Amino acid sequence: MSKFQNAIFNEEAVDENAEEKAYDHYQGYLEISNETMSEFYDFGKYVYDDLNYEDAEAIMSFISFLNPFLFEPWLLIAIIKEWRGDYPGALYAATMASMSTFEQPEPHLIVASCHLAMKSEDCAKEALEMALDYFGGNIPDCYQEKIETMKKALGII
Repeated sequence: MSKFQNAIFNEEAVDENAEEKAYDHYQGYLEISNETMSEFYDFGKYVYDDLNYEDAEAIMSFISFLNPFLFEPWLLIAIIKEWRGDYPGALYAATMASMSTFEQPEPHLIVASCHLAMKSEDCAKEALEMALDYFGGNIPDCYQEKIETMKKALGII
């Protein structure tokens, strides 16, 4: 039985420092370095930038499987799913991104957009307000149009 199988099937085989390594998830059990994870992410981002969204989503899902506490892969999955109209999937991925880095505004903006698309205006308003709070008045240009469109749709302006 491998070290990985022992850790899953045999409580006594779990590393004594498991609490310290808990954040690693499978990345730690398989001893995948942060550098390798970064290379996986860079490759997935390259595939995304090459407009191959299906493959990019698969790569980011693999990274998230290895370590579900990483912000960037979940955010990119949420962006892809929102763009494809898979709003429940985008909500899930944005929520996972928020769990790793709650103060980042982008996942909340995706949540707002998805709720708006699904006609859940109260949830959309709440998520948009949270995103705007985390932007702290410094909204990047790339989000200005999206935010203004959502504000108009929600009757905030």
